[in-house]
Order: sequence, then structure tokens, then C-alpha cells
Amino acid sequence: ATAELFATHGASVVLNGRNAADVERKAAELAESHGVPTLGLAADVRDAAAIRGCYPTIFQKFRQLDVLVNNAGVL
Repeated sequence: ATAELFATHGASVVLNGRNAADVERKAAELAESHGVPTLGLAADVRDAAAIRGCYPTIFQKFRQLDVLVNNAGVL
């Protein structure tokens, strides 16, 4: 819901999740329905190295990161 709201307001959106197919599909849906640049990246938030590995791709595509919404339920 948060990504959808940002996209509605014209923001570029990066989605992250463990399942590559799911995040890529949702990113494509947001891009198509809102006409905004999107990126879907697969990484597990429990793996710090995997998360750090996402940043070069984000900055290559978008040049900056303005807002980070952490909505992970890690137990």
C-alpha cells in the first residue's frame, strides 16, 4: 500500500522482497498503472550483505534515495 501511494504521487519506487518474481511483477504493475520508474530487487533483509548489494543498482538507476520505508517483519 505504501509503494502504491508513492507511485500515485509520481514517485519512483524500488521494491524489495525475497521472491524475485513477486517484486519484479509488482514493480512492473506499478510502472504500468502509474507511469513511474520502478525497480524490483530480491534480497532478504536478514542478510546485510545482500541488502548492501542492492544500493549500487538503486543509485545507478535513480542517482539518489530520498525515502526509505522499512516494513519488514523479522523475528
